[in-house]
Amino acid sequence: MEPEVRRAARPCAWMDTTLGPGAQRAVRGGGGVRCRPLTGGVLKVGPAVFGVREPGQTAAAGGA
Repeated sequence: MEPEVRRAARPCAWMDTTLGPGAQRAVRGGGGVRCRPLTGGVLKVGPAVFGVREPGQTAAAGGA
C-alpha cells in the first residue's frame, strides 16, 4: 500500500478509544503522521520505509 502523508499528528484521546486505555499516555511526547492510502494493499508489522518524492513523481520513477 502506498500512503500520502497529510500532516503531523500528536497522540490524542482517540487512541485510548481505538487502541485501549492508556495508549495516549504510553506515547506521550512522541508523534506521528496522518496518512491517506493512495493504493490498495496489506498493512504489516515491521520496520517503516520512508522516501521523499517530488509532486507528481510516481512510485516507479521515484523509488521508496
